Amino acid sequence: MSDIYHITCTHKELLPIGEHRLIVTIAGTGVLDSAFLDSDDIIGVILEPSIRFINIRAFAGCTNLTSITLPPSVMSVGYYAFHECTSLTSITLPSFITIINKCTFSDCTSLSSINLPPSLTDIKFRAFRRCTSLTSIIIPPSVTYICGYAFSECTGLTSINIPPTVTSIEECVFYGCTSLTSMIIPPSVKYIEEGAFYGCTSLSSISIPPSVTSIEERALQKCTSLTSMIIPPSVEYIEEGAFCDCTSLTSIIIPPSVEGIGSGAFARCTSLTSIRIPPSVTYIGEDLLSNCINLRSVIWGSGVTPSYIHFKGCVNVNLLVTAHPVCDMELTAECPCIQIGRESSTTLIRAARLPYFSRYGLYTTTQRDLVAAWLLVRQRLLLDRDSMLYAPLELWMLIISQLKLIDLGVRN
Repeated sequence: MSDIYHITCTHKELLPIGEHRLIVTIAGTGVLDSAFLDSDDIIGVILEPSIRFINIRAFAGCTNLTSITLPPSVMSVGYYAFHECTSLTSITLPSFITIINKCTFSDCTSLSSINLPPSLTDIKFRAFRRCTSLTSIIIPPSVTYICGYAFSECTGLTSINIPPTVTSIEECVFYGCTSLTSMIIPPSVKYIEEGAFYGCTSLSSISIPPSVTSIEERALQKCTSLTSMIIPPSVEYIEEGAFCDCTSLTSIIIPPSVEGIGSGAFARCTSLTSIRIPPSVTYIGEDLLSNCINLRSVIWGSGVTPSYIHFKGCVNVNLLVTAHPVCDMELTAECPCIQIGRESSTTLIRAARLPYFSRYGLYTTTQRDLVAAWLLVRQRLLLDRDSMLYAPLELWMLIISQLKLIDLGVRN
């Protein structure tokens, strides 16, 4: 093993040629752009008290750098300054630092400890991305903004605090943090942005405050340990795929403040057994509950007409339509058993696999009374669309027998 050399220089062109283990002392006012980029001979850096700035990519790719001391005089650290310093284990940032810039410590895979100063206000894009040895971090209350992907793929991160000065959980900020087990979101937060907790497979508990108005696309997708969720009464929109693939989710409460739910919001939640859609919801995207194979009970509000596109891949669903005059659903092999009823009516239709028609609609008013319906027939039935516009009960019975519906009952 080669000896350790202590040298003083300002950039890598002044480093000795050959294989060495170097501890470098840097004097002057700052470290210039790419000054020691990819200098894998360096194992340590000492900055003189006169150093005020570390520029872009100053030490990026120094894969054997294990320690560096930043003096209190340092006021700024540039983009990618320590990117891919894969042997760096710890660092303390001086008190004048207000911003951790884009990718400053990204891919520092051995970094297990970092002290953030009380002067810090912003953590920028991918600042700590893939710091896989980082298990916990304390963010000071001075921080007001944590940018997207800041801690993404920190697979060892088990706990982190979000200070009460932060107003938004940004895009994919904790994406792929597979060891994160719980999260308390402060009441200052208004938005949970796209993919914020995507793939946090160990996340079993998350507290969403009543200040949050929107849960964006795929915000909690693939949080496979999440078992229950209470959405606060401030939320107005649950966007596309927000809780998709939460395979342990058994219970979710949607408040009457919600106006819209995006496509696939609860798709493939395979442990979900029941859900209630409040009447305040006036928009629901496709595949809302697709492939929720254990879903048994759905109470559907009056704001949106239910359709087969919301239940693709579901089996044996009991759908209770509340205070709504129409239920329009295509029953295919994707939905082998659907039971449809109304709280304010008495009509019940149970359907098994129906290969001979593509779609039907049902209007109900009083007991034992089917007053209007239409059926689109593909084959085997000598009926057309116009003749089915107003179908009497007797004709419905004939259709049911030919389509091998397993039951037509009436609830008193």
